[in-house]
Amino acid sequence: MPDTARTVVITGASSGFGAAAVRAFADRGNRVWGTMRDADGRNSAKKADLEAYAPGIAIAEMDVTSDASVADGFAAILAEGPIDILINNAGIMYIGMLDLACDFVDLAIAAHPNFRLFAERNKPAIDQHRQVLKKFGRYPQRNAEFDRETTAAEKAWLDDKENLPIWAGGRASFSKKIDS
Repeated sequence: MPDTARTVVITGASSGFGAAAVRAFADRGNRVWGTMRDADGRNSAKKADLEAYAPGIAIAEMDVTSDASVADGFAAILAEGPIDILINNAGIMYIGMLDLACDFVDLAIAAHPNFRLFAERNKPAIDQHRQVLKKFGRYPQRNAEFDRETTAAEKAWLDDKENLPIWAGGRASFSKKIDS
């Protein structure tokens, strides 16, 4: 890793912004710890996928709704060395939070104009979230997690990996528009 590498911890790394941020920070040569619930159970494939993405990525078990889990997760991370950057992403991307997220990203862009992740990834990803919610009224990629039935339109969208956003498990870039 370059001498300028930082150790970054990103909570909520199983999907969405968290998983994308883990990859983005690793792409810049940083040592990245992603955290997620049930990392060795239902999220084991997501853990394996992220850890296989780059040698500087490790996943720690952490449920941010449990003080004991947070303490255990950070103890494991800190046993490997100090933390330079903490991004507490877990559980913050709810439907009503999109406008607040946009305001936060605008503030981050103004404060850190040379850190292009905000303008190049976060803002377009938020726009994609809005488009998906407008189209489906929910996040289809989370149907199984919430024991919801997947509609035919949602299944077609989820199966089209080329046009499915990265944060939903596909290959489409953050700038790709979601067809209405």
